Amino acid sequence: LLAAAVFFGMLLGGLIVGTMGDWVGRRPMLLLGLGCNAVAGVLSSLAPDVWSLSLLRCIAGIGIGATVPPLFTLATELAPPSIRGLCVTICASFWMVGSVYVALVAMWMFQYVGLSWRMFSVACALPCAFGGILVYWFVPESPRFLGLEQRSMEATEVTNFVAKKMGYVGSPLTVDELANSFPSTAIQDMETRQLNNNSGEGALGWIRMGLKDFIHSTSKLYTADMVRTTWPLQMAWFALSFGSYGLVTWINTIFVEVQLENVYT
Repeated sequence: LLAAAVFFGMLLGGLIVGTMGDWVGRRPMLLLGLGCNAVAGVLSSLAPDVWSLSLLRCIAGIGIGATVPPLFTLATELAPPSIRGLCVTICASFWMVGSVYVALVAMWMFQYVGLSWRMFSVACALPCAFGGILVYWFVPESPRFLGLEQRSMEATEVTNFVAKKMGYVGSPLTVDELANSFPSTAIQDMETRQLNNNSGEGALGWIRMGLKDFIHSTSKLYTADMVRTTWPLQMAWFALSFGSYGLVTWINTIFVEVQLENVYT
């Protein structure tokens, strides 16, 4: 139940925030996901029973799922094409770095210090909170998103700032150059979204527009020229998730069966 609750939350968080990131920006949604995960992680340490703990783990999962779309989108849209794959790979690799960190922290807290699982829950939430602080101070909004929003001045400032940090020595990008680099159809689509989102229907309108936008965007993956790429990638991702997370879900039971002494190692 605890493991499934996390993955169910990740599914919800990924689907909802993936759409919201196209409306309000990648950076705000990334901060929202990090904050949600950190707060739920700390509150998990206070859970009185397995049911409330599962609910809190589900909320933490929503935060985890909420970080994935904006994180990889930011990495893709901030990195230059020449090293874009490398930048995304570095971001993705830290999922495994975090897993190793968790095992080492668990070994230290349980075997050597003798602390409770509640303190371990807090320890697992701290890196997420620290990451949120780093994103807030050092990670700018995607210039592509700003350009589509027709916030050309902000987009130009971010682009030139990132270029300078990466050692670019050519002429800086101008506002006119950036404004002319976005197709009118994409801007019109963004303006239609904004008009619909500001229709005064409140939260219900947001939910309905979110579902409509999600269905509209997802349907593009199954057009005649895309479906042959979509299905193999989806099946490969499903197989990877089924094999890795399926084992992780039941790994403690397997450890007991084979009488493994040091589960953290």
